[in-house]
Amino acid sequence: MICKNCGSSISDTAEVCGNCGAVQNNVEKTTAYEGGEVAATIVYPSLAKPPKQKKSYKKIVRIIVSLVVVLGIIASSLALIFPNITLITSVGKFKEFAETGDGTILYEELMPPFFMEFLEDLIKESDQDFDDEYEAMLDSMEESWEETRDELEEELGTGIEYSYRVTDIDIGDEEDINDCIERYEDMDMKKYIRGVEITDYVILNLDVTITGSEHEKNSNLVMPMMKIDGKWYIEDFAGM
Repeated sequence: MICKNCGSSISDTAEVCGNCGAVQNNVEKTTAYEGGEVAATIVYPSLAKPPKQKKSYKKIVRIIVSLVVVLGIIASSLALIFPNITLITSVGKFKEFAETGDGTILYEELMPPFFMEFLEDLIKESDQDFDDEYEAMLDSMEESWEETRDELEEELGTGIEYSYRVTDIDIGDEEDINDCIERYEDMDMKKYIRGVEITDYVILNLDVTITGSEHEKNSNLVMPMMKIDGKWYIEDFAGM
């Protein structure tokens, strides 16, 4: 008969293939009983495995190793460029604020949450309605932004666009975080900063390019940022 695994010609009564070692199915085996012998059909499950494809296996291993190395390099590079990927989002939000003049981006997304609490109490202490004063602040900021944009268009041409490049990142330590907290305390925000955990602190150096239809101009921007509850905020917008 023919081996069911490798196709070699083997004995009709062979239970195992002499070529590949595969156990054969439906092998007739003689079984004895008191009256004599009788041929019975016994089914053996085939336990033989196909021949190993060593070349393919080695190729897969090489691919896996290559991927691990590449991913490791990418992860290390990102760790060197940005301490946290959400920092990129916050810088992008600042760019959006610069392009649109939308004050809500500044106050509600870029400034730390406790700053808004401080601002609200400050307005209420002057016997003014917070909502009205906040809207007035946003309107004033939008007017200032429009004036600035008009000046830029006169200087550079229409279609003003902003782009930026991070040139340096100064990663702070525990002392820098404590100094940051002290600065807020000096601004009469001691009760607002109490209990706030700043986990990371960095100072970004940005090259900013403002491009119009006729000219472009470059400037440098230093942006101190702190991380609270997994999100990055500008430490001191007025001081930049």
